[in-house]
Formats: sequence, C-alpha cells, structure tokens
Amino acid sequence: MGSAETKNIFSLLYPAFDIGTSKKFISKTYSNMYYNESITYEKLLTLNPNQTISIPFIDTSEKHMSEEAIKNKKTSYSIDSVDYTVNNYGLRISNNSPLLKKNLDMMAFGCSFTYGVGIPVEELWSELVFNTFNFNGLNFGYPGSSVTKIIRHIINIVPFYQPKSIIILLPHYCREEIVLKDLNEDKITTYDFIPGYIDSGTPTAKREGEKFTSNLNFDDRKANVIKNLILLKYILEVNNITGYISSWDIETYYMVKEIFPLKNVLPLFEYNISDTSPWNLGRDGEHPGRSPIKTFANKVIGHIEKNYNELKEYV
Repeated sequence: MGSAETKNIFSLLYPAFDIGTSKKFISKTYSNMYYNESITYEKLLTLNPNQTISIPFIDTSEKHMSEEAIKNKKTSYSIDSVDYTVNNYGLRISNNSPLLKKNLDMMAFGCSFTYGVGIPVEELWSELVFNTFNFNGLNFGYPGSSVTKIIRHIINIVPFYQPKSIIILLPHYCREEIVLKDLNEDKITTYDFIPGYIDSGTPTAKREGEKFTSNLNFDDRKANVIKNLILLKYILEVNNITGYISSWDIETYYMVKEIFPLKNVLPLFEYNISDTSPWNLGRDGEHPGRSPIKTFANKVIGHIEKNYNELKEYV
C-alpha cells in the first residue's frame, strides 16, 4: 500500500486534529449522503453560513418509495409535504437552527430516524427536544449509518465543538461501515452496509456487500458495538459532556444499558412498520412518521426533565 493510499485511509478513519479539519470533515461527510449529486462538497463551499439548499428527496430511491407509498395509501403524507433544507455544512436544519459553533447546548446523532427521512423538519424528535428546552442544537443524523459510523462522526466533531450535551439514537447492531478501494474508480471510500440491502451503485460495492452479508457473524457484530460504546463513554467522560443514548433496535439497546449508567440511557424508540394507523409511517412508507417520532421525543423530554439538575450544570 502506497503512502498516498495510506494517507487517504487515515483521513477517512482517524479523528480530526483541530477545529478546521473538523469543519472540513463535516462538509465532506454530510454532502456525500446526497447520491443524486444535487448537493456536493464543492457546492457547499460556495455557500455562506446563512445560505441553505433545499431538495425534495435525498435520492431517487426515496422518491420512488414515496410515490409507491402514497399510491398504496401506506402514508398520511403527501408528495410535497416534505423537503430537506441543509446549511453550508450539509446538515439538515430548520428556521430555528443555530450556526455551527462551539458550546452548543445539544447535538443529535443517529441514522435516518434522526435525520428524519420522510418527515418535515418540524416533526424531528431532535427539533421537538431542542424547542422544548429552548436549546441551541443541531442535528447530525446521517441516513444508513451504522454504530461504527455514528461513533466515528462523534469522535471527529464533538471534542472540537464541545457541545454541552449530545443525544444519540443508535441503529441495528448488524450494520457496518466498511472502507474499501473501488478498482474501477481508483479511489478509497466507505460504504454503509445494511443486512438485506445490497448497494448496487458500483460493482465493488455490490461485491463487498454480498461478501459482508454472507459472512455475517452476529457475535462479532455485537462485540464491535460494545467496543464502540466503551469508546463513546470514554470520549464523553474526558470531554465532560453529558450524553443520552438510545436505540430503535432492542438488542442494541440492551448493550447500551450494559455500558452506560441508567441516567444516561433514554427509553427505547418503539416503532412498528406494520402499524397502519395514521401518521405511523413517513412519506416513504418505511421510516417512522409523526406519531412514533413524537412519542419518542416526549420520552426523551421526560427523561431529561427527570435528570435536569445534572444537565443544567452544563447548559
């Protein structure tokens, strides 16, 4: 492996070393989620801190899923009831979102359940929590994320921006982020592998996805999550940051409860994709809609209020 290749891998995996490289990490990372290339790192660079970009779907797959869900009456949302507005770093924001800066009251991390795929920004659980406590907060949710990816994001962002608290909603423990070299494009990149979903974007991604799925070892996946959770606990402790953690996967949730004190463990995010009641599903007919999101937000708010005496020392 050549020195340039080693450097590329280092830049993908290892933490930023100052706030400047952390800013660059955020912009490059969060622009990469838009597979239709309507938002790119180069385009973000042209924006000033007060400018935004809005798109109706995060990719063509979500567009097709949404059209099918509305056609089959799986969702209460209309096709134009959701859009995604992002700031100059690629983060999904609302009209109340602050600029990215040090010492924010709260940051939220997670996968599509945190990003809010298929729901309006005002319905995000993070927005409901921020608004209830009048927190200056930002949403760092990234669709498709694994536990590994979420912890890597936290390592590259939190120590430099020093938020007073963070909330994390973790996905299923079997997801993984894998670094690989795409032989066709001669570049090193990361792919998010979700069991049951094979990335067909490139031959390399498809091949590696099939390999990952066929060799899936549940004990190895659980050990990897435990390792990452221990690392997360250490990062929060050394930076004196209050962390609240939950998951929408019951087995991942049990692992969280094994590692963190109960005061830091939020209630489980409960969601039934087969539930046909109104507002249970988002616009795409797969992700949670207004009802389960609001239920979880209320649980988070109740938990924070219960532990508010400790939190207000930092906020």
